[in-house]
Amino acid sequence: MCLSTQAASDKGKDDARQPQSSGLGSVTEVEDARVWLSTCSNAGVAWVCETTASLAFADIAERFGGSLQPWTPTSPWPSLGAARAEPSEETAWEYVNAFFENCWEARLGLIHRPDFEAQLQAHFLDDSSSGNDYAEIALRNVVFAAGYRSILLKTAKIPFHAVRKEAWEGYFVNALSVLTGLLLSPSRLMVVQALALMACYVEGLGSPDIQRVLCHNAVHAALTQGLHLDHESDHRTSSSSDDRLKKTWVWWAVYALEKHFCLVSGRPSMIDDDMIRASIPSHVPSNSTIYLEANTLAARHAKICSRILREIMSTKAYRLSPHALLRVVNDIDRQLKSLLDDFPNDLQVGALAKLSEETHPMAHRIHTLYLYFAIHGSLLALHSHFFYPWLSARLCDRGPDAGLEAQLHSSSKTVTEAARKMLLAVRTVTTNAATPTWLAVTYPIYAHLSLFVHVLKYPTFPTASADLGLLDICAGHFGYIDFMTSSEISISLARESVGLAAKFVKAANKRHDKDQTSRLSHGRGTQSTNSQSKRPDNGNSQNTHPRSVSAALGQVSGHFKANSLGLC
Repeated sequence: MCLSTQAASDKGKDDARQPQSSGLGSVTEVEDARVWLSTCSNAGVAWVCETTASLAFADIAERFGGSLQPWTPTSPWPSLGAARAEPSEETAWEYVNAFFENCWEARLGLIHRPDFEAQLQAHFLDDSSSGNDYAEIALRNVVFAAGYRSILLKTAKIPFHAVRKEAWEGYFVNALSVLTGLLLSPSRLMVVQALALMACYVEGLGSPDIQRVLCHNAVHAALTQGLHLDHESDHRTSSSSDDRLKKTWVWWAVYALEKHFCLVSGRPSMIDDDMIRASIPSHVPSNSTIYLEANTLAARHAKICSRILREIMSTKAYRLSPHALLRVVNDIDRQLKSLLDDFPNDLQVGALAKLSEETHPMAHRIHTLYLYFAIHGSLLALHSHFFYPWLSARLCDRGPDAGLEAQLHSSSKTVTEAARKMLLAVRTVTTNAATPTWLAVTYPIYAHLSLFVHVLKYPTFPTASADLGLLDICAGHFGYIDFMTSSEISISLARESVGLAAKFVKAANKRHDKDQTSRLSHGRGTQSTNSQSKRPDNGNSQNTHPRSVSAALGQVSGHFKANSLGLC
């Protein structure tokens, strides 16, 4: 299905082919603000098709769009009367222990173990006292669901879909059954905790795409209570100081969740940073499960994410002059790299991204990988205007500019190095029903597409072969997900795009070698004549058949409706 680079018969078929409808429409029309999908936007697909002189990537992006359709349960959403029986006291404590020992959500600062266990103990002593307490019902059932899911994951014989279904229908449905009552209840701390933990739970691979509703309502409840404010009166006694510390950590956990969600989804944040008076705590409450170093770095990173959302991913970036945008990018870049320099040893992934179960238990691994992928992913988003050709073109329409050229080179280097590190780290990701989607899908795809674009820009670079190897790592990662989920989650983009890139690199190097031989054999005179009639060799095959490429881009333009959302 390639133009110019394939046989003439294939070219004719492509010129005559009519695009078919697909699920990608929903991606390009509704969610184009997702910067990690920029390569699959109208402009991104058009650039790849023009560069490779092929419609192949349009088909790849089309199939990818269909694979992004969120999983939805086959049964109706539960109502208040749809709650299932809760576990016995003995089983409940087993699930609670599993939650606090195995689940990454337990270490975010959203839930204080001694308080939760005291509340659960009181429930079993008098279960009538919490019968109509929607927040308490939701909180304990999301803990049961997460703990139960972590136990099921340790049983190798239980397939992916069974683990997800058992935990979802067994206990998480109980939390959902009181969602309406939870949202309409008077706002209090437990409402925030329940909604935020539910948002974390549905991050699990293959879960319904309802995190936005849960996360944004958790933020609304937190703001309503004033958790973002610093109430000095709460520090009068040791007890009240400890309570305030717990509330402050809940706030920063919710803040980090929301800013991260907005960055990867491209949606605007509900939180106005100028209204926040609470500081990031330097210590944790007594007997806390909070991972101090990781949560502190996550909160600091979230504040940087907020700047990226306001100054890079909003329309504000398009109103800035190239040099004003350059200064903003470099300032935020320094903040992100300073954050990386502050990583303690136990949060270092390592040069080859090797983690061991002994030094990094699963919950610790998730925190480590979150920080690693999120910060490097932020570097990709930050430099997007200077890296993606379809975005940087508008910055380069004012003639030669040495400062701008230097920034284009610097941003390309930053994005490429970050993408390589992320793809190396993909090897450490343990994928199962509890693995967050951002870890299993979003960041691997983002890194893959970024390095894919780099390879297409510079196919004759000495690093191209090694970069193809890294792209293969990502293809293998999604191959395992396909196998592990029995093709319930099947994403072919990585495998198909690396195949396209490999063919392009091979053709570009073959042409490059041929040109080198030709120059040596024809001498300086012929070489000078040829240089005036040739374009610089950037590996593009479309120069041979410009009309074919025009036809291809016409089909792509018809296939993907124009849009003006976000960076995509």
